[in-house]
Amino acid sequence: PHPIPPRPFLLWIRPAAVLGRVLVMATLGYRDSGSVVLSKAEALRQEHEKEGPRSRMTTFSRRKSPPRRKMDAKEEREKEEAADFEMALENIIQKRPDKRLKWMQKALIMVGKKAIKANAFYEIVMHEAFVADVPPSLGKRMKMSILANLHLFSPKQQKALQSETNHFNTFKSVK
Repeated sequence: PHPIPPRPFLLWIRPAAVLGRVLVMATLGYRDSGSVVLSKAEALRQEHEKEGPRSRMTTFSRRKSPPRRKMDAKEEREKEEAADFEMALENIIQKRPDKRLKWMQKALIMVGKKAIKANAFYEIVMHEAFVADVPPSLGKRMKMSILANLHLFSPKQQKALQSETNHFNTFKSVK
């Protein structure tokens, strides 16, 4: 008699007669060729693929990736604008304080649209030279703009922006 190797996943056991003896034969419940089959559906799909192009009125679906969406003119313009947007700390610090405020407000909008990275903006804004020569009236507006848009930053960055040691706290809050 030939020993039958044990199968790890048995669905049912059926008796089979071999030379007058009763032999217990394990099966997965469908045609298994002794190879590893992940599921019954996968076994049927493989069998269907072996048969070739003819079909037995059986439909097998395969996942198709969604078609790529084309960018419209507005999105392309915004992408180009983000690529041309000034993000060099040295150039931003050289701007007048009122131009720095406008730059910061425009950058906050771009961070909100995910056109520029919040981390890069955060690094520039947290540099002490960013608010070095800013008058108190503009400093208050900068601080309020940043605090109003805290949701754009990570929790760790939010904590740093709200901390007492933040250089924006040199400007008294607007009441």
